[in-house]
Amino acid sequence: MIEVKGNLVDIASNAAICVLQELIKLIQKGVRNIDTIYPVEIYFIKPNNHTCIIEAKNKLDDSLQLSNLFYPKEKKAHFDKRLEILHDCTRIKPFNQKWNKARLIIHDDQRYIFQYKFDRDIHAAYSVMQGQSELKRLDEETFKKIRTWEGLSNNHPRPWLSS
Repeated sequence: MIEVKGNLVDIASNAAICVLQELIKLIQKGVRNIDTIYPVEIYFIKPNNHTCIIEAKNKLDDSLQLSNLFYPKEKKAHFDKRLEILHDCTRIKPFNQKWNKARLIIHDDQRYIFQYKFDRDIHAAYSVMQGQSELKRLDEETFKKIRTWEGLSNNHPRPWLSS
């Protein structure tokens, strides 16, 4: 896992940080109308050309409704486009690793933490490997666990990766 920490009051050091800061500002605008208790945490996966926001919560682990953030549809498209740009910044430090899971934590004092990693199980579950019979037989609990930030434990059997 790679972690990028920063502060929105700092001047961005490169284009990737600018895009990340823009994403954070979009989220802040979206949650401003909600009685939000910071920090706000948004966890999402980007296994292919689509973004799936898995969870958004506040400090009290209350789920946040992101309908304000992504209404109208143009806001969602703008968010996805910025995330796509950030996702493609793998040649720019500190984003020099391919990723498909990310977690963004935003504090009320303008600090943020962006964590990201590559999860081979997410990759397998959403890629061309889906045709494998092992993946088709995944039970719902295993698939839910794959989609969490932690993912499957290291000792969990992965027959879909051995072929």
